Amino acid sequence: MWRSLVARVVRDDEAAGSNPVTPTIWYLSEMRIRSRGAILCALAILISLLSPVQASHAAEQLVPYVPCAETRAAPCIESFRLISSTGEVTEAIPTGPTYKSAYCFAELCTPPINVYQWKTAGIFHENKTENLILQVYQFPFGATYKGGCGPGCDTKNVDETIIRIDASGLNAPNPVVHFPDLPSDKVCGTVASPDFCSRPWGLNGDYKYEVTLRAINTFDFSHSNGEARSGNLTMRTDANGNKLLAFSGYPVPYSYNVVTPLKPANGKQLVADISYNVIGVYAHSALSEQAQWLSKCDYGRGMSLWYSGQLQSMPTWVPEDSALTLQVSSSHLRSDKSPNIGVFNIVMPIALAKCLWGVDLSKAASATISASYPESGISEIVTTSSRIVGNTYEVSASGFHFSAPVIKLKLKQDATAPAIVPQAPTPLPSAVNTPVASVTTPTQGVSTSATRKVSTPKKSTIVCIKGSTKKTVTGLNPKCPVGFKKKS
Repeated sequence: MWRSLVARVVRDDEAAGSNPVTPTIWYLSEMRIRSRGAILCALAILISLLSPVQASHAAEQLVPYVPCAETRAAPCIESFRLISSTGEVTEAIPTGPTYKSAYCFAELCTPPINVYQWKTAGIFHENKTENLILQVYQFPFGATYKGGCGPGCDTKNVDETIIRIDASGLNAPNPVVHFPDLPSDKVCGTVASPDFCSRPWGLNGDYKYEVTLRAINTFDFSHSNGEARSGNLTMRTDANGNKLLAFSGYPVPYSYNVVTPLKPANGKQLVADISYNVIGVYAHSALSEQAQWLSKCDYGRGMSLWYSGQLQSMPTWVPEDSALTLQVSSSHLRSDKSPNIGVFNIVMPIALAKCLWGVDLSKAASATISASYPESGISEIVTTSSRIVGNTYEVSASGFHFSAPVIKLKLKQDATAPAIVPQAPTPLPSAVNTPVASVTTPTQGVSTSATRKVSTPKKSTIVCIKGSTKKTVTGLNPKCPVGFKKKS
């Protein structure tokens, strides 16, 4: 199994109209999907269906993050908010009904904890409700990562914080998956007792999602990766000495095919069975095996890589190509038969670019992202854009097509490239406006303060000209590059 945050555990903790107790939990080698009768069916590249794992039987446990209002101590969730395209901020509030459940990943489980419905007032998701489920937990260093974790991953040296956001299934039955080319939709369950398949609800893709965590004090953040668009993840220390891990990014459309004993893998299937919007995040520590290739560059502290699709190989450095590379996969078409176009972006400290490629980003430089397809031998250069924001360099790409492309990023000093104009970071709304939830009892839920909305400063765009050459510059206080004049 390749390590993807959408490679989920399968749970029955969001049954419609119920307040479930701690469920039996299974771990799948690929995407999560449920039969209507809560019988599990594995998806794409099914390796095995493992025996049920009870949280109470686990010798090693995931470390859960709960709202800081519940514990007041790390590790905990400080804030969760959604930001509109106009900069309006909506705080997601942990509300009831709550219930006890355990989150599981790679055959490890948290102890039973309170599961909250995070309400995004006025913002509705695919489930037609305002409720989200936010799962955050730490996979502890030294625990055994079971099920396989892909190339470049030592199963005893995984140390990462995991963030997962789903639209809630509580009081909103998960949608049934239809298979128009098959005689029956009942391809989950068992051969003796076939059942319908259901999938998770998708997120509202019009908003940026931000999660701030009070991290475990010993967590030494290296870099991150995950399923998101325009993502970023940083760590800082607040005035009280708390380590704050902050993620921001948009959902990405995620598409995949169902594979079960009743629906074998079909290499010729171009249209995905399932497509929906997801966010999933891995934050690796410097102890993690995945960070060791960055050890010569301060463990890549602050770098993050984001993509749509299933991660097939961990990000790594290829010396012979002087390229940072990773591989993702997905279906050619989404479930609605629209093209499944891939997206990719990376955020890295300027010092890291200097360490890996020897490139001075204060001078003219160019970034190239290529997508190669091993099964066909075809390679293409993908449309890219780049910018410097504060002390970081951001590169994004879109337009590559899915099967299983190998993505490679290269930087080089290029005197013919236009100079990269630094931009000031966008200030975030003050954390003072974050509402604090007051927990009553686990069975009664949470009472909270009202949702507050604040606005972030807005950027502006100017057009700069130099002869027949035009450039657009966007920022809080945009200025034209040297030699250019602002178009009146």
